Amino acid sequence: MIYLSFQKCMEVKNNIKEKLKKPISPKDFLKKPLIFFVPALIVASFLAFIFITTQIAYLAFFHFPFFLYLLYYSFFSLYLQQIARKTGTKYTWFAWLPIARNYLMCKIAGRSGLLTLFFFIPIINLGVKIVVWRDIAITRGMSSFAATFIGILMLIPVVQLIPLVVMAKRP
Repeated sequence: MIYLSFQKCMEVKNNIKEKLKKPISPKDFLKKPLIFFVPALIVASFLAFIFITTQIAYLAFFHFPFFLYLLYYSFFSLYLQQIARKTGTKYTWFAWLPIARNYLMCKIAGRSGLLTLFFFIPIINLGVKIVVWRDIAITRGMSSFAATFIGILMLIPVVQLIPLVVMAKRP
């Protein structure tokens, strides 16, 4: 069976060779366009496959950190928005805007919106962040000790998602 299929392949190959030896006229091209179209389609398919796989590899290697950041940002914003809704704070959509989210956090904590300006002063912003998140945790019904611990945890980038989810899921 394998031998027969090999013979058939050789026959097709020889037929194509014979047809390609003859000069191609426009009439031949119009009569049998598949003879010219199929090899071009195979080459184009192969090149497209190579292009797509290299693009996927490029995206996975170079843009994966960016996709992780988008996932992290979306997760943080979604849960901050839930906390704002549960506390009855206006403008919950501020959770999705980079600078406005600091204002929203101050409002959730029951602090002045002017406290947002201290988020931009390098060392002071750490203390302000601890105080604001402590007040948010107290607003969500946690004890003073747990709230202070959460305020400190909110300084650690990936770990901060855990207390954020806990505060958002509290009734």
